[in-house]
Amino acid sequence: HGEGIHHLQFQVEDVDWVAEILAKEGFPSMQSGHSGDTGAYSYVDIKPLHTIWEVVHEPGKKAGKVTRYPESEETSPAKVKVKNIIQVALAVHDVQMVAANYWNILGIGPWDIYEVKPPTLYDRTYHGKPGNFTYWLALTMAGQVQLELAQPISGDNVYSDFMAEHSEGLHHVAFTVDDINETTQMMNKEGFSTLMSGGFSDGGFAYYDTLGPLKVILEAFQVPETMPPPMTRYP
Repeated sequence: HGEGIHHLQFQVEDVDWVAEILAKEGFPSMQSGHSGDTGAYSYVDIKPLHTIWEVVHEPGKKAGKVTRYPESEETSPAKVKVKNIIQVALAVHDVQMVAANYWNILGIGPWDIYEVKPPTLYDRTYHGKPGNFTYWLALTMAGQVQLELAQPISGDNVYSDFMAEHSEGLHHVAFTVDDINETTQMMNKEGFSTLMSGGFSDGGFAYYDTLGPLKVILEAFQVPETMPPPMTRYP
């Protein structure tokens, strides 16, 4: 796969107990260990979820030396400043099946499933040219972060491109912006081309080619004031 997003993490009180349960479900630990005074972790490849999950219990005291970048309290030179990551997304072939897997294996859900197509979806672009893509999305909250499953339906799109090269799995992280057009102009000026974009309801989105320096695709999302109703929900 090369460099990129490796895993997602959730915190538990007893790592060994959770790892044992997952192993009995057919998902043995790939790597595990302890850190600090009470810390522990275990990486588990849950293949039906198309990602590696880290089960972790944070130590009361950190072990080892901690470094920081930058060491001084200087201001970042970045033109676009990401204040918070609001979403982690996976590209999949079947959002309904994968949503069911997340619900049945880790209890994550319920999922709202949307059919993203005109007229809710408009002004579509794909690599700078007019686009004709449509897709399904499944959305749910996992704590403070939204999880998204994206299934391409028609037209050239970044999800199909990703799965053709890497198979199903972690595709991008998203951050919110006040003005999608202004953000896209700034990102393009900084050398990050727009892979795919569009208007969505009264908001909009854009995916940028940031894989080289950041090792992940970034999506800027202008949150619409009104979300269209979901096509269905699972469960």
